[in-house]
Amino acid sequence: NEVIPEILGTTEHFENSQEVEKPTVCPSCGTPLREVGAHLFCPNRDCVPRIVAMLDHYAGKNAMNIDGFSDSTALQLVNAKKVRSFADLYRLTEEDLGELEGFKDKKIANLLTVIKNSKTPTMDAFIYAIGIEGVGRVAAKDLAARFKTMDALRQATFEDLLALDNVGEITAKAILAYFNDENNVAQLEALTKVGVSPTWSDEKKEGIFSGESVVLTGTLQSFK
Repeated sequence: NEVIPEILGTTEHFENSQEVEKPTVCPSCGTPLREVGAHLFCPNRDCVPRIVAMLDHYAGKNAMNIDGFSDSTALQLVNAKKVRSFADLYRLTEEDLGELEGFKDKKIANLLTVIKNSKTPTMDAFIYAIGIEGVGRVAAKDLAARFKTMDALRQATFEDLLALDNVGEITAKAILAYFNDENNVAQLEALTKVGVSPTWSDEKKEGIFSGESVVLTGTLQSFK
C-alpha cells in the first residue's frame, strides 16, 4: 500500500498455522482494551507501561530534555513507587535515586541537576511533553506561537484551534478533551506547584538566511 504497508492476507499455511487473534485485554494489567481506528489502547491510568511511556516521553530530548532519564529509569522509579506523575520527578531526592540499580553519586547529582534545570522549558517543548493526543512537535510550536501561555491554551475554543494550519478537527477535539479531564488538569497544577514554568519568546536570531526562503533538492553529503 505504497509507503504505509497494508496486510492483505497470508502467503501460505502450515499444519500448525493459527489465526492471529486480536488481544482483548492489556497484557500488563488485564484491563479491557479500547479500540480506536487501527489502534488498541489500555485505558487504565495506573497501568505501569503507560506511566513509564508517559514519563519517558515527557523527559525526551524534544520535550523537557532531561538527559540521563530513560525508560529503564522510569520503570525502576515506578516499580519502587517513587514516581507516578510528572510532578513526582521534581520531588526526587538523592536517597530515592540511590536505591536504583546503576545509580552512583555522580549520576545521581547529574540527573537531579538536569531535572531542576528543566523547570523552565520553552512553551512548545512543554506542550509536546505533556502528551496531548495527536499533538506532535510541529503542532506544539503552532499552539505555543498562537496562545503563548498555558492559561490561554486551556481557554481556547474549537474554532480557535481549527484556525491553526497544523490542527485538524480530530486534534482540536483531543486538545479540548485533554483540558476537560480532571486528572490532566491536576497534573498541570501539580507541575506549577513544584516550580515548572514554561516560557514563550518570539525573539528570532538573525543569521545568514534571515528573511530568505531556500529550497534544496537532491541530497547533501554533510547534512540530512
